[in-house]
Amino acid sequence: MTNTSWENKNNELVDVAMLIASTVLKSGGETYRADECVEKILSANGAHDVQVFSTPTGICVSAYFDEVVVSRTASVSERGVDLSCLDECLAVSRLLTEGKISLGEAKKRVLNERNKKVNILYTATMACICGAFFSLIVGGGWLEFLCSLLSGFFGMILYYWLGKRNISFFITNLSATLVFGLIARLFCSALPSCDVHLSIIGCIFPLVPGLTTLNAIRDSFNGDIVSTGARAIEAVITAVAIACGVTIALMV
Repeated sequence: MTNTSWENKNNELVDVAMLIASTVLKSGGETYRADECVEKILSANGAHDVQVFSTPTGICVSAYFDEVVVSRTASVSERGVDLSCLDECLAVSRLLTEGKISLGEAKKRVLNERNKKVNILYTATMACICGAFFSLIVGGGWLEFLCSLLSGFFGMILYYWLGKRNISFFITNLSATLVFGLIARLFCSALPSCDVHLSIIGCIFPLVPGLTTLNAIRDSFNGDIVSTGARAIEAVITAVAIACGVTIALMV
């Protein structure tokens, strides 16, 4: 293998590792998982002195191949929760580490999962159904279930629609919860026996930043102080946006 082809292979290897790691962060994975993916993939393919620094919004990598250092930096501007994409990235990472898949096939699988089309109508329907059942868990009846289902459907459509247009997550959460509250109030005005508060509680459950909070705690256990602070702040801002949206709706 010539020096040029050898360097190209190493560059492609780092690029694929970065793609996997950034997709892990984009899909809601912890920063230590992104770090481990890069470290294991590169170390198993001839790299040494692999250095990785990840935050929820970006990742930096440098690795030595003999005496040649390869460095990469990537930003993560979009974040969400996509467990199927996360699972695919981790599976591809394990296969690359074990040498059971080529770089081209690994890149193709990750890009296919990363760029898959999201059906807003289907996703919003599933989210509002989950939220509606939460209204039953907190003590609501079937009226609250129907109210939460209706208001949650339209609010989640707005939430995903704004999310696809890269609108600020604060505005996205505030707008969605405002729709939750306004539709719930209209529904409960027509049916006074329906409890508007229990209905709204069911609506907002899909937006509660539980995974973000959990990831912040897990990152703190792994010593990722920067990621812990970033995720904790994101969770607090999301909670404030939800509270503001509901408050405005109830005060109108």
